[in-house]
Amino acid sequence: MRIIEYDPSWKKELVEILEEADREFFSDKRLKDEIENRPHGKLIESFAVKEKDNHCLLLIDDNEIIGFICYRVLYGIGETYKTYVMPRHRRKGLGLILCETALGNMRGRGCRIARCEVDIENSAMLKLKFRQGYYIKECQEESMDHQWIRLEKVL
Repeated sequence: MRIIEYDPSWKKELVEILEEADREFFSDKRLKDEIENRPHGKLIESFAVKEKDNHCLLLIDDNEIIGFICYRVLYGIGETYKTYVMPRHRRKGLGLILCETALGNMRGRGCRIARCEVDIENSAMLKLKFRQGYYIKECQEESMDHQWIRLEKVL
């Protein structure tokens, strides 16, 4: 198992995993329709291209992506946008490994603060982030049935 920086040769596989992640996460029909029409290729290009501010780490096992984390570093703040581990590889500490690696990269790029938003119903990710020392900054309601918690951590 290894963690690598994204490069375009992984684009097709990463698009497939992003689509799977969205199908798993969004159960409401309206949101599901919206996600089905989202151009994941553009999402990857915006977060996973080799730009100085945007980064995507891939967790690879047997030449297959089994997880990833996308984050941005800007003005001393590292903000995680998406973290995902394939269902059959969960509960093995791989999400923690991805998050810790990203935090180390953020520190190495001069970040003083790390931020992320977590769905209030994603108890596994909330537990992981609290274990890492994140605290609640604010709660946001995106829709009537969808609430996010913004977390922050001093690096």
